[in-house]
Amino acid sequence: METCVGPHTYIIFTILFLSFAYGVHIFEPDSISAQCIALIFALSGLYVAQKLIPRGRLKPEGRAVFITGCDTGFGHKLALRCDQIGFRVFAGCLLPDGADAQEFSSEGSKRLTIVPCDVTSDDSVLAAKKLVSETVINEKLDLWACVNNAGITRIGEIDMVPMEVFKRVMEVNTFGMIRVTKAFIPMIIRSKGEFS
Repeated sequence: METCVGPHTYIIFTILFLSFAYGVHIFEPDSISAQCIALIFALSGLYVAQKLIPRGRLKPEGRAVFITGCDTGFGHKLALRCDQIGFRVFAGCLLPDGADAQEFSSEGSKRLTIVPCDVTSDDSVLAAKKLVSETVINEKLDLWACVNNAGITRIGEIDMVPMEVFKRVMEVNTFGMIRVTKAFIPMIIRSKGEFS
């Protein structure tokens, strides 16, 4: 059995909504007791609903994941963890020859492939898509997930930070995510996978 969010999600939200609405409708809507009772109904609905979600582990055999921003941090650890549990991993790295990316060769298995990917470049994303697509077809895999992890943070007072910095943050964090999603979404749809 696979852990999934699908029709069950609608059931949960419906139960929660109806529980909350029922709790507020019974009592005076403005009273504290009505809000407390509504909260109790909602929590009861959540308890019942969470029992409806199937539990189990997703089987990684025959499934691949593409993760951006794997040079360091969360993306790096996620790529290693997905590799460890058996997924075929395509680790998108801005600097594939960098020291952090090269750690994959010592820490990862043969299932983990470093993919050069600059999310701010259409050409780079399309080249990554081509490499992943060809490998998925050759190895008879489904691209099950695409994790848009690449991102940057620049902190400062708005009047002190140059506009170019804001543009760069938007290019990586927003347009980069959209660029990758648009490129990989056909493969994800074919395999009924997920984006995050």
